[in-house]
Amino acid sequence: KIDLPIVKGDVDKLNRLFTNLIINAIKFSKQKGTITVHYDFTTRNKNQHFLIVEVQDTGVGIPKKDLAEIFSKYKQAENRDKISDKGTGLGLAICKMIVESHNGKISVKSEVGLGTSFFVELPIEEIP
Repeated sequence: KIDLPIVKGDVDKLNRLFTNLIINAIKFSKQKGTITVHYDFTTRNKNQHFLIVEVQDTGVGIPKKDLAEIFSKYKQAENRDKISDKGTGLGLAICKMIVESHNGKISVKSEVGLGTSFFVELPIEEIP
C-alpha cells in the first residue's frame, strides 16, 4: 500500500489532468520509449505542503522556443509533425487551467530528442 496524501479537489478534473499528461507522453514517445510517473513532497514556509507529480517521457521533446507558450490555447510544438495524432492544441491549456483551479502550478522541462517532464504541484494539508 502506498501512503499518499489527500488532494482536495474535483476528482473528474484531476483525472482529466493526469490522463491528458499521460496520453501526451504516450503520443510523443518513440517506439519502445519509457513513460514514468514520480511523486514527491515539499514544504514551504513551514506549513505549506505540496504533492509534486512528474510525468516523464523519452519522447521527441519540445524545442526551447516552444516551451514558453506550450500551455497556451491552440499552441503546439513545432516538431509535432513527428507523430500521427496532431491533436487540437488544447490539452496542455486545459491541464494548466485545472491545476490553477486547484491552487497549484504546472511546469515543463524538455530536451529535443531526449524527452519531456511535466511537473504538477498541488497543495496538500499534510505530508504522510
